[in-house]
Amino acid sequence: KLDTAELLEIQKKLGFGLECWYGVMETAIEAVLEERKKRE
Repeated sequence: KLDTAELLEIQKKLGFGLECWYGVMETAIEAVLEERKKRE
């Protein structure tokens, strides 16, 4: 498991913060849930 300091270093290298990452994940999860609703 990575510790917080390692995660922050990786984020700096990648050039984006956690807010951005969570935003992307949230959008992806919502899209999946919408697809499931359509199928039901």
